[in-house]
Amino acid sequence: MTADLEATLLGILRTQLDDDAVGPDDDFYASGGDSIIALRVVAAATRQGVPVELIDLLYYPTVNELAAELAHRLPGPATVSAAEPFALLDTFDRALVPVGVADAWPASALQVGLIYLCEQSGDPALYHDLIGVEVVGRFDEDRFGAALTELCRRHPALRSCFDLGTFAEPVQLVWPSTPVPLTVVAGTETDPATWRAAELSRAIDWHAAPLFRCHVAVLDGSFHVMLAIHHAVIDGWSFATAVTELLTIYDGLVEQRPPVLPAEPPGGHQMFVQAERSAAASADAARFWRAEADAPVMLLDRKRFGGAANPAEMLSFPIDPVVFGRLRTAANRIGVPLKSLALGCHAWALGRLTEREQGVVTGLTVNGRPEIDDADRMIGLYLNNVPLRLDSVAGDCLAVAREAMRAEQRIMPFRRYPLNHIEAMLGRPAFDVLFNFTHFHPYRDLDRLDAMKVASWWSYDKASLPLTVDFMIESRRFGTAVAASYDPDLLPSDRVRRFLRLYQDALHVAAEFGTDE
Repeated sequence: MTADLEATLLGILRTQLDDDAVGPDDDFYASGGDSIIALRVVAAATRQGVPVELIDLLYYPTVNELAAELAHRLPGPATVSAAEPFALLDTFDRALVPVGVADAWPASALQVGLIYLCEQSGDPALYHDLIGVEVVGRFDEDRFGAALTELCRRHPALRSCFDLGTFAEPVQLVWPSTPVPLTVVAGTETDPATWRAAELSRAIDWHAAPLFRCHVAVLDGSFHVMLAIHHAVIDGWSFATAVTELLTIYDGLVEQRPPVLPAEPPGGHQMFVQAERSAAASADAARFWRAEADAPVMLLDRKRFGGAANPAEMLSFPIDPVVFGRLRTAANRIGVPLKSLALGCHAWALGRLTEREQGVVTGLTVNGRPEIDDADRMIGLYLNNVPLRLDSVAGDCLAVAREAMRAEQRIMPFRRYPLNHIEAMLGRPAFDVLFNFTHFHPYRDLDRLDAMKVASWWSYDKASLPLTVDFMIESRRFGTAVAASYDPDLLPSDRVRRFLRLYQDALHVAAEFGTDE
C-alpha cells in the first residue's frame, strides 16, 4: 500500500514540477515547488483519492515522508461542484440584485479593506495596478478587441464590480458581459509615461464593471499594451495570467488557430469566499491570532501610522544568478523551502535594523486559493496578509530561516482568517512591514507565441503600508531581485538602504552555505 502511494505521489510531483529526475527523497520546495505548484499537487492527489493538504507539503516535503504520513489516512476523493448563482446570498439580498446580473457573492474582507483605504485616502493611485508590455508584431484592432472580449468571458472577476451599501453585507456583482474597455492610438500620439501619469490621476470606479482599462499605442512593427486594473479584483499571479492569456488568445486569432486554454474551475471563487467565512467564524482561529499577533510593530511608533501610508519610493538590488543558485542549494541543505530562507533573511535583517532580537513580527502575504484542479487559472484576489512572529532572531540567518519555516507551519491552518478581524482584536495595525515572495510562472508561456514577441515590460503598483519587501524570482521588470517600496515621510531613505544592505548581507551569508564543498 505504501509503495503504491509513494509511486502515485512521485508521479504527481514529477508531473507538476515538470521534472522526471525528482526522486522520493528530494525536497518538493528545493526542487522548484512553490505555493501555486503545491495547489496543483494537492488537487491532483485529491483527484486520485489521496487526502493531501497544503500544510502537509510544508511538514513532509519529500515523497517518502509524505507517503509515510498519509498511509494511515482514509482516502476520499473530493467532490467539487459549481455553486448555483447567488447561492451565497440570503433570500432578502437575492431580491435586491439588479436585473441582468449573472451572479453575486459576498466580497472578501481584503477586497472591502482595499476599497475602504482607497476611499479614505482619496489617492487615485492607491491599489491602482498598471502593467505595460511592448510587443513586436502586427496589431489588428478587431482581433485584439475580440481577444479582450474572450478574456472577460473566461473570467468573472473581469466582468465584476462592487456594491458596499445596498445589501446586508458588501457584495461583488458579476455581469454576463461588459463593454470592452479598449482605446487604441498611434504611438506618436502618446507614450507610456504620459499614459501612466494620466491613468494614475483618475481612480478606477469600483461601482461599475469592468474595473480595468486597456490602452494600446500602435507603432511601426510593434505595439505597446497597457493595462490598468483595481487591485480589489486581481492579485499578482492573476495579473500574470490575464496578460499571458490576452496575448495568447490574440496570437491565436492572428494565426487563425485559437488556443485551447483551461477554464476556471466552476465555483472556485465561491469556495474561496466560503473558506474565508468559515475561518472568520472559527473560535480556534480567533484564539490563535489573539496570541500570535500580540507583539508590537517593528518600525514605527503607533501614533505615526494608523491609516494608509504613501509608499511613493522604491529601492532594490538584483540577485546574481550564481548567488540565487547557491541560495537554492543552501535551502535544500538546511531543509527549508527557498521562501523560508528568503523570509528568514528578511526577519534577520529586520531584527538587526531595529535592534530587536525577540518577538520580531512581519506581515506575510499568503495564498488562499481553493485546493482544487486549475485553481491557478482563476483570476481574482485570493490573498491574505497576516502577521508572522519569530520568537527569536538572535542566531545566524540560517537558524532564523528554520525558525521562519516553523512559524509558517504554525500559521498555515489559520492563514485565511481576515486581517481586519486580527486588527480589530488588537485595536491597532498588526504590522508595519510586509514580506511578499513571488514567482509568476504564467509569463513563461509568452515565449511560445508564434506571431509576435514580447520585447520589454514595465509595471506599477502602490499599496498602503510603510514598507513592503518583495523577493521576486524571474520578475519581468526586475529579474530575480529584492525591492522595497516605502513611505519616505515615515521611513527615511537611509534607514531603508541600511535594511537592504543587511538583507543583502544575510543572503550572501546564506549563499556561502550553498557553495560546492
